[in-house]
Amino acid sequence: MKKSDHFRDLLQTLQEEQSDYRDRQSGGNDPGGASRNGSEGPCSDAPPGSSRPFLIMKNLWQTEKPVDWSISLSRTQPSDFPSRASVFEAAKVQAERITRELLEGLTALSNTAVKFTIHGAEVTVFDSLENVAHVLASEFFDDFNVFDEDAISRFEDLGPAKFYGRLLKGPCGIFIRAENKLGASHVSIEFKGESFEVYGMAPFARLLTRLHESGQRWHCTRLDNAWDGVEFTPDKVFRALKRGHVRSLAQRDTITQFDTPFGENAGKTTYFGRRGSADFLRVYDRRETGTRLEHECRRGRAKLLGLMLVHTPLARWHEIGLAHLRDFVDFVKRSPDENVTRAKPLKFWSKFVGSVERIHVSMSDLASTLKVRAEQTAVQIQSVVKSLSRRANVILRAVGQKSFLSMLSREEVRLRPSDEARAADMKTVLATAAELYECSVLDILGGVGGRPLLSGGMVWRPD
Repeated sequence: MKKSDHFRDLLQTLQEEQSDYRDRQSGGNDPGGASRNGSEGPCSDAPPGSSRPFLIMKNLWQTEKPVDWSISLSRTQPSDFPSRASVFEAAKVQAERITRELLEGLTALSNTAVKFTIHGAEVTVFDSLENVAHVLASEFFDDFNVFDEDAISRFEDLGPAKFYGRLLKGPCGIFIRAENKLGASHVSIEFKGESFEVYGMAPFARLLTRLHESGQRWHCTRLDNAWDGVEFTPDKVFRALKRGHVRSLAQRDTITQFDTPFGENAGKTTYFGRRGSADFLRVYDRRETGTRLEHECRRGRAKLLGLMLVHTPLARWHEIGLAHLRDFVDFVKRSPDENVTRAKPLKFWSKFVGSVERIHVSMSDLASTLKVRAEQTAVQIQSVVKSLSRRANVILRAVGQKSFLSMLSREEVRLRPSDEARAADMKTVLATAAELYECSVLDILGGVGGRPLLSGGMVWRPD
């Protein structure tokens, strides 16, 4: 039965009961709703022959709006009014409907509320494989015997991997890489998104705290922060980026969008930033949890973020993530005559970040700058050596070492002042980088087995 039909039948019943009620009365009461003591009641504006319950049902039938039956009836209905059971039965039906809709709304709200999680991480620990595996197993595996069991036996040995001699696979997307082929004495732990879906973030938080309190050298090399159920779409983010309503140091040409029309990953995805850089933004559709926003942090950003998470309760990790996200990208209402630093955030972005303020981080620190310059210097030197080594060896064998050095010391091949300055700058950069990487200049240029150390992803010493 439709809602309008139900109330129409109930209205007809009330009208019949009201007519019987008036016939049984001698006319001593005011049909307009006056009170028994003669004062004007709340229904003085009712038409002749009507009462407050009649008006309530008539209005409800016409407007079909929810009515608070308990308040309306208790204030206006006479105590001797017959057939109250039918009216309260209607109130009960409506109360059950309102309760059911409220529960459905709360369920839908819980399914669409924004939820924060870490979707992937990499941690570098300067310790032995045995110690790292033991700490990892004791924090993630509930049935692990910390006194008698060998932790490495919990992992499957997959053999060598890129830049590492051993790759160990644990359950639910946990991997350990050890025995670095470039001579670095560290162990790398990788957590896939599956590991956080199964174990949550609590074991990861305990792991970082334990590493920090142990005094071991460690840092995060990658952290992927994710927010599920955000109320904006990839299209809205893409339009805001294209229109320039953004405050970010990332280049405009890194804005891309892809649309997958079918399949498991069907939907649109918006990217901002360069993959592999310190910051990378990805917004895409997810069937289970709505739209997801991911902030992929690497290099100095991941290192600083990991240290901040150690000193922050797990319940407030999402605030630290939002603060770093706003430092990378802020969607603001820009105008030509207004400084972008004073621009107000867009409505959808303001609702998402709430009261979390941006954290100001300078990513161009000394260590990362020296790393980039050392890599550029090593590449330049290696390219020159590669192109001239064969020709130089031919000349050396032809004229001998003494004549060859004499040729190099002649006036016409001496360095110009600009070349001298460039050589001095290269020497300073390489010496500082060698100290930073705890190796020699020859290791940087030649590496182990002819492979340059810098191109192998050497990890610099934490401050």
